[in-house]
Amino acid sequence: MARKVRPASCCGGSARVGKSIVRNASKSMEKTMIKQAKSLYDNPLKVLPDFEDKESKKRFKKIKKHLEKVDKVKEDINKLEKLSKKKNLSGAVAGTMLIAHNEKAPFLAAAKLPTGQVYYAQRGQAPKEYLIAAQHTDDPLYRIFGIRDIALKYHLHIYSWDSGFVSTGVAPKPPKDFVDFVSNTLDYEKDENVVHCSHLSKETIKDERLLTHPYLHLHWKSADLHIGICETCAKKKENTIFSLTKYVLADDITTDFSLNIIGSIIKDKPMETSVGTEFIDDYFSGKITDYLFIKKNMDHRQDQLQDKDQEVYILDGSNYESGKEFIDALNPNSFEKHALEKLLSLHQKPIIVSDVTPNEVLSKFWDEYGFDIINDIINDEEITNEIISLTENPSVMIKTAFEIKQKQEVIKNLPHYSSLPDIAAYADELARIYRVQGKKKLFSALRSPPKHPKKRAIAYGLLMVINKNTDSQWKFSKIDIESGEFLKPHLEKLLDGNPEEYHETLQKVLTANGFSESLDEYKIS
Repeated sequence: MARKVRPASCCGGSARVGKSIVRNASKSMEKTMIKQAKSLYDNPLKVLPDFEDKESKKRFKKIKKHLEKVDKVKEDINKLEKLSKKKNLSGAVAGTMLIAHNEKAPFLAAAKLPTGQVYYAQRGQAPKEYLIAAQHTDDPLYRIFGIRDIALKYHLHIYSWDSGFVSTGVAPKPPKDFVDFVSNTLDYEKDENVVHCSHLSKETIKDERLLTHPYLHLHWKSADLHIGICETCAKKKENTIFSLTKYVLADDITTDFSLNIIGSIIKDKPMETSVGTEFIDDYFSGKITDYLFIKKNMDHRQDQLQDKDQEVYILDGSNYESGKEFIDALNPNSFEKHALEKLLSLHQKPIIVSDVTPNEVLSKFWDEYGFDIINDIINDEEITNEIISLTENPSVMIKTAFEIKQKQEVIKNLPHYSSLPDIAAYADELARIYRVQGKKKLFSALRSPPKHPKKRAIAYGLLMVINKNTDSQWKFSKIDIESGEFLKPHLEKLLDGNPEEYHETLQKVLTANGFSESLDEYKIS
């Protein structure tokens, strides 16, 4: 069974007129309404479309007789008043003719439509849809309301445009003038039976050739009209189906149109196009625009490809045969390259990205793999968690991890101790924090000075070494400060000196701080 889908914003089809608000008519509006009423008075049959087929003739026969009856009595106001009480199109025509007689329409109702407000005079008891049609017979959009129920009930195809109003019966046969009328509203280039934006050509659209960027190909079968709109130009339009069919009345337009989104995630290699074009019902119903129709399909194709359990690497539409080629194409620095290699080893599924930096690729998967990437460098879960918690982008965190790793290598060359005396252990711990995690982490460790006066001297001296003593000076006594200044040269060497001199320097820090005990017995060979 065919789908019964119409653009939701279309005034034909199944859309209904919204509530009405009565207002005083301006002089110009009243004058226009009277003019329209007189036009209908001269030719009441103009509310019906032209037709030649048997089906249309059969379906409009009864209403035509009703209209002819109104025409016969149009000079008799009393009889028009009586006929205007009928709740059909002929009743609306009779009521409108009364306006022509009275030449007055001081009050008008404003009905809400998806396309805006339309004004009409309430005369008689006919529904507002019929009154709107009877009072706007020169408007290709509004006159459709008068015959909508009949057309939909009997599957007729109605075409209304600026210079014509036609029923072709049960077969969709849009007149050439109508096709020209609606295609001109698209404001695109026209090449024979192909309408297209400036970024596409007739041959490209008809052959559905793959291009760098996706596009919409719409084929109106009965009109033999092809329309092509690229993704960029689609942003300027709402919904092309609506533009083409807002003046068409048919119970099902979907069978008369074929829709395709032409585009591949991989350039020149449509490996994912087998998924076909999706979201067609949403597009026909007016829920999505041309642009969203294209975008949702391309996103769907990308999702379909990414769900495959295989390694596929696509950058800017180009498919790379290996992870190495993909990484090289991103042009990462040495830190990022290592991280990307780890990422690809963990994420053994397709990676599809466009116009991205190495950092943006890492960011895309960072929540899932960030910890493993950093820990692969550091091999220390505690430090890894500290790095991951930083408010930095992945590239900065990776660089930080490599810097810490380099410092860890330095630590390996430092002497190892067993149960150092308390003061020596304090200086050693802080020195190692600096060598591994840097100045910022050392400053954090020194925020709360210790209670022991000898340790306080070391703490202040270290603050002087990293130029952070000024703001913290108030936390220390005069003796602490003087002792710290005395220790500073030794502490500078303890932080940045050669690993081979570390044991000797630590001994000097301890000796200068008033201890004569040798550290040799605590050193592990």
